[in-house]
Amino acid sequence: MKIPDTLYSMIIERSGERMNRALDAEKEQLFSKLSGVVVEIGPGAGANLRYYPRDIAYVGVEPVEALARLCEQEASRCRFASSNILRTSVENLESHLRPHDLQEDYADFVVCTFVLCSVQSPMNVLLSVIGALRPGGQFLFIEHVVAPRGNLPWFGQKAIKPLCRFCGRCDPTRDSESSIRLAGFKKVESRKVALRRFPLAPIIIGAAVK
Repeated sequence: MKIPDTLYSMIIERSGERMNRALDAEKEQLFSKLSGVVVEIGPGAGANLRYYPRDIAYVGVEPVEALARLCEQEASRCRFASSNILRTSVENLESHLRPHDLQEDYADFVVCTFVLCSVQSPMNVLLSVIGALRPGGQFLFIEHVVAPRGNLPWFGQKAIKPLCRFCGRCDPTRDSESSIRLAGFKKVESRKVALRRFPLAPIIIGAAVK
């Protein structure tokens, strides 16, 4: 059972605004390096776009139609060199990522923020990311991850998991950092950030090189 896409879209839009306030400086620093062709997986309503350089060629891959429309509006306001929002089902996103017009070795950067917690197979998505990147291209990520086993936040994550799965289609107990490190990137750098507003959600921020 899951909530309707319209309600889900409202939740994602508002949570994106809250995360921008909480991670403003971190996003400014991480996304300042973007250039060339930038593919974003699950951009939602386009919360990250305000941080992107305007001379990029932007491609968003968003499976939820209501969010794709909001992302298109935000991309239009940003006036990138070019922008395109691709609609694809969650199944296609996970197993392929690249529709027929998004080819292998296509992207200079792939961006993923708070997405790996909600897909059925994070590893399938990460392998598709590697396939979409050009050699030397970078995967930039911000993800919340499981807390150390046995401490108070870990028990809190276990307790709220059913509600998160229903309201946000999110699994707060995912070990996304391990998945990224095991996916096959040449180099992975990440750091953990603790936010007072979100004490049950340790966050990792980093970059991985193909």
